[in-house]
Amino acid sequence: MNCFSPTQVIEEFFNQTWKEQFQEPMSLHALTMLWSFTVSTLALGATVSVLTVGIVADHYGRCNSILIANSLSLMAVAFMGVSKTAGSLEALIVGRFLIGLFCGLNMTLIPLYIQDISPTRIRGAFSTMNQLSQTVGIFIGQIMSLENVLGTSRWWPLMLSLSAILAILQTPEAQDILEEIEKMKEEAANLKGTQDVTMLRLFIVPSYKQPILIALILNASTKLSGFNAIINYSTKIFRLAGVAHPTHTSMGIGAINILFTIFSVFLVERLGRRSLLMFGQFVMAICNMLLTLSIATLHLVGPYVFLLFIGVLLVAILYTYF
Repeated sequence: MNCFSPTQVIEEFFNQTWKEQFQEPMSLHALTMLWSFTVSTLALGATVSVLTVGIVADHYGRCNSILIANSLSLMAVAFMGVSKTAGSLEALIVGRFLIGLFCGLNMTLIPLYIQDISPTRIRGAFSTMNQLSQTVGIFIGQIMSLENVLGTSRWWPLMLSLSAILAILQTPEAQDILEEIEKMKEEAANLKGTQDVTMLRLFIVPSYKQPILIALILNASTKLSGFNAIINYSTKIFRLAGVAHPTHTSMGIGAINILFTIFSVFLVERLGRRSLLMFGQFVMAICNMLLTLSIATLHLVGPYVFLLFIGVLLVAILYTYF
């Protein structure tokens, strides 16, 4: 194994495809912008689906919505899988957007279902299991992206298509819970004196304002914590820092993330979610400042590279408690 990452392999695909289409090489600035846009289209797709998940879930039901999300995953795999063969940058970008739609629906619907079926006294631990599955998935993805696995110029489309496996496996599970979801709907329909809560009412009714504000701030702080940027660019950051095996270092961060997620399953019910959130937010802010300082001074020698390692490590650990 060497220090190359799938980022470099896909950037080479960008360069080659751009040259074939426009008969000139891509500039470094254009390559950076295109790669950043390709990465961010997932977040864009997730944002769109999160904003519309209430409408989808109310219209089709949670079970059918999960099936719709799985269909989006399979469509995304089809686009990303053929992008290299077709020599199409657009197909890869569309695939990333579709997988973002899938992620947005899943990360909203599945935690809701987990909370519905979890015993109240250990609901926090059950919710953390969802985070654990995500960290395990990230780590498996890092393994698959190694050059002697699927992170090569030949097999990277297959690497991006692995999400189809989980979508296919999840489909029977979604169908199995249909009967239970229908029972929940019957119980909800029997409640008297309730009123349907629309998106507009959430922002108009005074009693909803504080919970909505807290939810928005907490979710925004989680997504703006920098963790996703570290996952997407950790190999490049470590390479710029002069690390001999940056890919392996990134995998180490993923393994530590899993370890502390498991630890948080037992910790969340002991210390409480509010205490962990407040502590995590405070330390995360310090870590982000530490990372900014260390990345800005990568050209220097001395303790700054050490600060980079500490900052990345702490961000990975603290993210498990959000």
